[in-house]
Amino acid sequence: MTFNTLLFVGASQLAFQSIGPVSWVPVANLTAKADAIVLGTVQSASNGGAVHANITVERALKGSLVQGSSISIIWRPPVMSSGVPPTSGSARTERRHGLFFLQRSSGTWSLLPRMNGNISWQETYFPTPASSPPGVRKSAEASLPVTPAVLDRVYLELVIAIEAGASMPVNLATEFRIGPSAVLAAAFLRFLNNPKLQAVGLRGIVIAGEPAGLVAARDKYTMLSKCSGWTEFLGEITLNYLNTTPQAIRTLGQVATDVTVADDLRLAISGALARMHTSTTLPYLAQLLADYNPALRGTAAGGMSGFANNVPIGAHEPAAGPWPYRTDETIRHIGFDPANAPFWQGWWRQYRAKLNK
Repeated sequence: MTFNTLLFVGASQLAFQSIGPVSWVPVANLTAKADAIVLGTVQSASNGGAVHANITVERALKGSLVQGSSISIIWRPPVMSSGVPPTSGSARTERRHGLFFLQRSSGTWSLLPRMNGNISWQETYFPTPASSPPGVRKSAEASLPVTPAVLDRVYLELVIAIEAGASMPVNLATEFRIGPSAVLAAAFLRFLNNPKLQAVGLRGIVIAGEPAGLVAARDKYTMLSKCSGWTEFLGEITLNYLNTTPQAIRTLGQVATDVTVADDLRLAISGALARMHTSTTLPYLAQLLADYNPALRGTAAGGMSGFANNVPIGAHEPAAGPWPYRTDETIRHIGFDPANAPFWQGWWRQYRAKLNK
């Protein structure tokens, strides 16, 4: 399905455009397309649908605009399916603060909306607080790279707004998949200490793939396991965690094999290890073959059988072609069955010296 883009125009270009269902625009896309990105105060007046807005720049993240610059735009809402633009009733004047993505054409500034579709004026930009506690900004700025990209600076302002208590209409975990950033990765870890943001932090640390995030989840288990996003977090680890660096696998393996860690977290992390099908995961999976928990033994057996039979990640059948560890017996013992654990213990004894290097 194709969605038309909302039309934000200058005074000489007033027009309506028919719009489809609402959809969000990734922050990375907005950042790339914008000629200027600014944080500032907007004074808007609306009557009969049209919005006359004046943005005063407080901080410029991209482009040539400077602090104190003033940008005027006129916005008209999209035409609804009936062909009639919505009206806003009586005249309204508002003063708000936000993050704006701007484009310039023929000397006229227009606004790139954060959403497509039948949206209101307030849904065209990211609302931010007029001020934030100094400690919040200082903590967030510590995560900026030495030479930050524009996207890092944009994410920084969104994170500061969220940590300052703003209700932010953006899913940072999903944004990280599209535009990975050290700013977001650091924010996810900080979010774990904020009860209102823990669910976002939990999902984010899995997507970011940072081993430190899983260590933090282990260390803060008593608090985080009560979070509304905990069950989803465990599922995200099992299904989506895929950092196969030696450091990450070592961290996951240490948590998964630690019997003092809660079983639900161990099972999720062992599931991530089992899904990787790499030789570096095998020593930890082999240790789990003798675990007291049959679910962990089954997961370990499944992970080892996936490697031995050369099952591609995300697949359920061995890949075609020769593979030195695949035999009729390994095929017969494929799968996540704790009853297969003794076979894989013997298999590991046979190949450990070769694979555990």
